[in-house]
Amino acid sequence: MFLKSSRATLICFLNLLVVICSALDLQDDGFEFTQPEYARTITEYHAVNKTVMHIRAVGCHRQPVQYTITQPDTPFTIDEKGHIILVHPLNSDKAKSYDLIVRATSGNGKCVAQTKVLFVILNKNKHAPEFEFESYSCKIVENTLELQINPPLRVLDEDRGDAGKVRNVTIVESGLPFVFTVADDGTVHGKATTDMDAEDVTDYFFDIIATDNGHPARSSYPVSLECDVVDVNEFAPEFVQANYHATIYRGRTYGNITQVFAKDKDIGVGNGRVCKYIVEGFNLPFTVSEKGVVSLDFPLDKDSYDSYEFNVDAVDCGGMMSLTSAKVSIAVKTQCHKEFIRRADQELVLQQCSGKVNVAPSITLNECAKKLGNAHFSAAVSLDTKAGMGCDREAFEASDTFTICGADDFIDLLPKPGTGREWTKMLMKSQESLGKEKNGFYLDGQTYVEIPEGVVPEDIGDKFTISLWIKMEGSKSRQTILANTDKERLDRVHFSLTTSGSKLLFVHRREAIHAGRDVYCNAEFQYNVPELFDLQWHHIAAVVDGCSAKVYIDGEHHQPAMSIPDWTLHKSNMKNKFSIGARYLAKEKAFMEYFKGYLSGVVIKPNSVLSEMVLQCVTRCREHVNVEGPLLGNFSAKTVNFNAIEVSGEGTPEDFIKVLQNVIYINERLIPTPGIRSVNISAKVNDEKLEDVTINLSVAGNTRPVIVIKGLDSDIDVKWDKRSLIKERGVHVFDSLEIEYYGCESDEETPIDKVRYLDAALVTVDPPFKKGESFIFRQGIEALKKQKGLSVSFNRKEMIIRGVGHFSEYEDVLRQVVYVNSNPDNTMDKRFTVAVSTLNGRCLSDVELRHLSVIHANRDMEKYNIKAAKSSLEQEALPGYVSLEGSFGSESSDGGSLSSGIMAVIIVCSLLVFIVLVVIGVYKYRHMQTW
Repeated sequence: MFLKSSRATLICFLNLLVVICSALDLQDDGFEFTQPEYARTITEYHAVNKTVMHIRAVGCHRQPVQYTITQPDTPFTIDEKGHIILVHPLNSDKAKSYDLIVRATSGNGKCVAQTKVLFVILNKNKHAPEFEFESYSCKIVENTLELQINPPLRVLDEDRGDAGKVRNVTIVESGLPFVFTVADDGTVHGKATTDMDAEDVTDYFFDIIATDNGHPARSSYPVSLECDVVDVNEFAPEFVQANYHATIYRGRTYGNITQVFAKDKDIGVGNGRVCKYIVEGFNLPFTVSEKGVVSLDFPLDKDSYDSYEFNVDAVDCGGMMSLTSAKVSIAVKTQCHKEFIRRADQELVLQQCSGKVNVAPSITLNECAKKLGNAHFSAAVSLDTKAGMGCDREAFEASDTFTICGADDFIDLLPKPGTGREWTKMLMKSQESLGKEKNGFYLDGQTYVEIPEGVVPEDIGDKFTISLWIKMEGSKSRQTILANTDKERLDRVHFSLTTSGSKLLFVHRREAIHAGRDVYCNAEFQYNVPELFDLQWHHIAAVVDGCSAKVYIDGEHHQPAMSIPDWTLHKSNMKNKFSIGARYLAKEKAFMEYFKGYLSGVVIKPNSVLSEMVLQCVTRCREHVNVEGPLLGNFSAKTVNFNAIEVSGEGTPEDFIKVLQNVIYINERLIPTPGIRSVNISAKVNDEKLEDVTINLSVAGNTRPVIVIKGLDSDIDVKWDKRSLIKERGVHVFDSLEIEYYGCESDEETPIDKVRYLDAALVTVDPPFKKGESFIFRQGIEALKKQKGLSVSFNRKEMIIRGVGHFSEYEDVLRQVVYVNSNPDNTMDKRFTVAVSTLNGRCLSDVELRHLSVIHANRDMEKYNIKAAKSSLEQEALPGYVSLEGSFGSESSDGGSLSSGIMAVIIVCSLLVFIVLVVIGVYKYRHMQTW
């Protein structure tokens, strides 16, 4: 028991001892900061979230320590390791220093210590001042001090406080009369220390720098300043001499008679320069330019004064006029002046059929020019006419023009509308409504023309020629002039002529029937021809020969700028679609690339190429000037374009006069356009230009050709044998026709073509043909085309024969016209009219009428093979062709019995009418007797 109590007492004592010892240990180990106070100087640009200072408290048996800053709202914080961290930017303007109390605790609050931390904030001059721009310009008006700086001069400093303030702006160079002041916002103003004088110094160029108030102070980089002194208009212009003298001659113009000159003491472009000179006085023939050059724009005549005196004033660019004037004296003398002389009252007239007239038969030189010996003479004689290129397009259809020039078988693609040529009818109506010119078709960019099948053969061969006249403006978009493309399924282009910008493009893909599939040759040809798009008429010809193609513009061969090869088209049984004014896309079943402009004379010649001689004949103008007869001396002449010639050479004045007197105006057209033509003669003698001479000549009206149709009786009385007529008979309608053509006499010496051409004949029928009626030709239409080059088109109302040919050929063809009727009535009446024309309808004959009636008198009729004619017409697939199958009907043996039945009915009806008349007559007679 005692042991247990002793043991417990011992344990309690030991525990008490431990507690006492622990308390003694804590008291012995002190807790405090390593320094009683801390202090540090930092700049206001110290980085945020970075450690500024490290402090530490030790003791308390190395227990963990917590640090806190007792002051609130400081830009500092402290972590558990004693790192004081800057968490907000410093601003020395707000606080120059921070006095912090930092407390440290440890051992669950048993150990506590605190210390003072002082931070002194320094304003460090970190940035140098900066100007906004690297260079400036300024102006200062003469006799003033203020500088006008552009752009406004400002200097900036990113520092805060005094370091961010600019103390001054100074000039790097020394001795310059300028000072600068700086406002609080950095705006800099400059002034001159003395008045500026532009006559002394016109400009200044110097550098300036800015210095701030920091410690130490910092300076900016220098910037340049160019300062101009603006001149004030202080001085008036002064002439360098008071009097100027010159001599001129009558009949001449002068570009520089004399030159007056004045100076201005002011400096600068405005006030120091003379801008103009003014002539004092009215109605003087002289002018003075801005440079003081006195000139005479119009020659003085014999009535002018012998001398002129006038004053000239000078005005500077600032508007100040000279205080004294310069006196100009000009003596006028008469000098021998070379010029042409011609009779003013002479009337020059080109009579029809003469074809030519001398332009200046009485022209000569004056005595002054005749005094010359041998000299060099030159003259340019030009014709002013509105005809231009293609002046003969309206004379004949394009195919006829080629025929006259020796090339047959051209096919008109845009002919004048008419029987067999209906596809241009709507185009002509549209053109007439727009009031466009008559000598071409206008396509407005929305219209096009489809060439009917049969007009152009499906296969035009591996050689062919296309010719046309065109008038258009340039366009960025692609425009199709003409194109031959697939009619269905595919969009292949067989050949086409298009424009794009200033380019002309011709495409020709060879057909499989003319070349192997593996043939790879040039297929697209591009030409740079900007002169084509000047809204004037131009001629284009494309001559194709297999893989090669030549394009002629206005008769001149052009080389392609680029040629692109392609393969031969694959074989196909599809037909083609020929269109003008657009390209057909068979897949889309739509047209595209519409053309806008004028087209005329569009023709194509299959299976043949065109010679350059024929091309020159087609494109040349029949209206021009030339020199008739041999040239005298060493003179030569050459043609320039279509309307001018140039004559030049060494010789006497008399030789030159004879050359000019032999200049003739030529008009080869049988029917020239009446009106006035102007011919201009511009000549030089030993490079001295003579005054131009313009001669007007009159083209007389037209009275020829006169075309008369004769030899036709007014009536033809025929008793028709219907059975024979159905089989093989017909009537010559115009068998006695004669054509008289009164043109230019064959013995007249004239450049006019005296061949008496016709180009169309029109036969009308009234009433129109019914079934079984038609015209036939003894030799057949196909033979007519081959032998005479004439084509035939007809419908129920009319027949048209076309093609250029001698009037005797038309006479022969019209005599062959046979009227047939497979089923004539017993009473029938037909009226046929015939007329012929030439020059594309500009000259018409009279209209002759042939009246055909049926009577009962017998008249033998010549037999014709109607079946053969019918077969010929069936082979000729002409546009507007009326099939003879329907016209003649089928031959039948019942025709005679049908006719006999009709005659019996007529006889019975006649007898009945006769009986009725007799009964009425007897009745009236008896009735009268009763009265």
